[in-house]
Amino acid sequence: MAYRIECIDVSKRFCEDAPPVLKEINWTVEPGRVVGLVGASGAGKTTLLRIIAGLECCSGGRVVLSPQDSVDARRPTIGMVFQNLALWPHLTARRQVEYVLGGLPRRQRRERAATVLKETRLLPAAWDRRPAELSGGEAQRLALARALAAGPGILLLDEPLAQLDAPLRGEMLDLVTEVIDARGVTTVLVTHHAAEAMMLGDRIAVVQDGRIEMEGAAEEVFWQAPSLQIARLTGPLVRLPRSYFAEKLVAFNQGSAAPAAREWADDECIYVRPQQLRLVGPGEHNQWKVADCRPDGADWRLALTCGSHRIAIVVPQAAGIGQSVAIEVKSRPSPDRLLR
Repeated sequence: MAYRIECIDVSKRFCEDAPPVLKEINWTVEPGRVVGLVGASGAGKTTLLRIIAGLECCSGGRVVLSPQDSVDARRPTIGMVFQNLALWPHLTARRQVEYVLGGLPRRQRRERAATVLKETRLLPAAWDRRPAELSGGEAQRLALARALAAGPGILLLDEPLAQLDAPLRGEMLDLVTEVIDARGVTTVLVTHHAAEAMMLGDRIAVVQDGRIEMEGAAEEVFWQAPSLQIARLTGPLVRLPRSYFAEKLVAFNQGSAAPAAREWADDECIYVRPQQLRLVGPGEHNQWKVADCRPDGADWRLALTCGSHRIAIVVPQAAGIGQSVAIEVKSRPSPDRLLR
């Protein structure tokens, strides 16, 4: 059964003289939702997760965990994957999972442990190994299996992929998505990788300075971040000096608004998402030469030169070295377009 998580005026300080880590957070995760909690290091993400798990006490406020079925008043089982995995070094993989099923007869524990280890695709050859004998990916699968073993109503994931290299991160993210979808468990994922939160979460919440500054659907948070600081936390940005627009070295495409208050900006630069950039045929002033072109995930990282100017941008399209191009910028989608 999925549970609702409701944080009511939740505050936290670790000592009286220290500034608060969390500041009167009011936040709800509906039953069965998957929410990505993103923010810079030290923003309070992990502290909030540990309070929800019951591992830390609030300095003020409270957390209410209520079942989807109001008739069932039992406290939910909570499964948690810790950033450092927190696997018990003396127990084998199979025994780690059996241990959290301690209230069941031995045969049932072994059967359920085998089922959940298969669900997380940990190969049977690893079941009788201890954590020190497991690879990073195997240890991650074991930590997820242990969190899922008791059939939790709430699943909490604290930077669950932090210790994996890029290829394994993608593989594990697919596995976590598949398992959560199959179980329909209410899930909170803490990460400072916005792309992971966007791929896994139904909704994204942005934590900044101990407060939840924004929450919404992934597309809304990606495109409508209310400040440059939050935009940086929720996806990649390309930096364009304001002088490029003044000198007509970069242009907004036809029908797009000129740089305005709605753009993410500081005194010297305007910032846009890579998806807003397009390479077109060169113009009179907007004429850049491609000095380098390299793959960057699903996109391309280009080094462009124009006289004494040099810029590195990430765009969805490749270009040949030596090719002359113009940089065109599209406006961000308006809120009403995102709702369609």
